[in-house]
Amino acid sequence: MSGGGRARAGSGTAGSAGASGGPRAGGQGWAAPIGPLRILLALGLLVLGALVGIAGALVVEAWPPGGLVLALLASLGCFMGARIATGGALGVGAAATGWLIAFMWLSAPRAEGDTVFVAGISTYVYMVGGIVAAVICATLRGTVHRRV
Repeated sequence: MSGGGRARAGSGTAGSAGASGGPRAGGQGWAAPIGPLRILLALGLLVLGALVGIAGALVVEAWPPGGLVLALLASLGCFMGARIATGGALGVGAAATGWLIAFMWLSAPRAEGDTVFVAGISTYVYMVGGIVAAVICATLRGTVHRRV
């Protein structure tokens, strides 16, 4: 076995890491470098998630059967769009955090007695459905190669 054998895994040159599927400079998702634009994008997605959560809360109670479906589809679209925009789970985490903060803020009891969410099945389905949608979008296999 002199000289003609196969090379071991990981013993390639530094330039071959990108071609073999290994890590490369300027990666996507969590491996991407953090810069001011990436932080601004994450903050924008946080605000977008909060706005979708507020709009969903109003629609769920306004149009009973169809409002719930519309709110869940809007949440799913927000989370999937955030994944595509960032190329990974970072965007989904930012949007889901904003959505969850808005949901918790609107479901908290107030001194005046006013509530946005009524304790009912549609509220719980919206909460669980939104969380499930965020988890599904965050744990999708692979990266999205096309950026918007």
